[in-house]
Amino acid sequence: MKKLSKKESIAVVVSLLLVAGFVVFGSLGLFSKSNSALSLNNFNMNISDTGSQQEPQLLISDITVGTGTEAVAGKHIVVNYRGTLADGTEFDSSYGRGVPFDFDLGAGQVIAGWDQGFAGMKVGGKRKLVIPANLAYGDRAIGPIPANSTLIFEVELLDIVKPEAASAAKAAPAPVTKPEAASAVKAAPAPVTKPEAVPAPKAEPKPAAQPAK
Repeated sequence: MKKLSKKESIAVVVSLLLVAGFVVFGSLGLFSKSNSALSLNNFNMNISDTGSQQEPQLLISDITVGTGTEAVAGKHIVVNYRGTLADGTEFDSSYGRGVPFDFDLGAGQVIAGWDQGFAGMKVGGKRKLVIPANLAYGDRAIGPIPANSTLIFEVELLDIVKPEAASAAKAAPAPVTKPEAASAVKAAPAPVTKPEAVPAPKAEPKPAAQPAK
């Protein structure tokens, strides 16, 4: 029998190992069609999960931490705010109007970014809220706010009040003259000249007597 060279011996050993591996793993079913399909499905699922993007989240930064009552869902809060677009364009401000804004926290009366952004804030505190479009107006254009806009608010929590107190303040009528005073003014007669001050009409002169003939 011809003696194998060193290279030929290595080749035979490698071949035997490959055959043995195929037999062993094949018996375990790792090379079956079903397992291959399962592996491919898992691979595709992982790619899909990796490619999906989560919706942007609200960003909250405390500028000043308040020391008063904490704002929680169900409370009626009074706030000041300044709203800008991502490029710095201001679109609304209660400071500019000089009138604070009030609403029921967590009741859906405002955009979701506000309901979430004011929660946990304490009276006297100030925050910066970066609100993505999905927590603001989404794909709707609202006045000067383009569709799909990220909104940036600087907000201040002024007070937490009872809803009826805020409603009463809004409903207070403007001051008016008392009814009796107005009636008195309307009833006052216009000034007239006194009768005695009116000059008497002049007496018409009598015709002169004709001279005698």
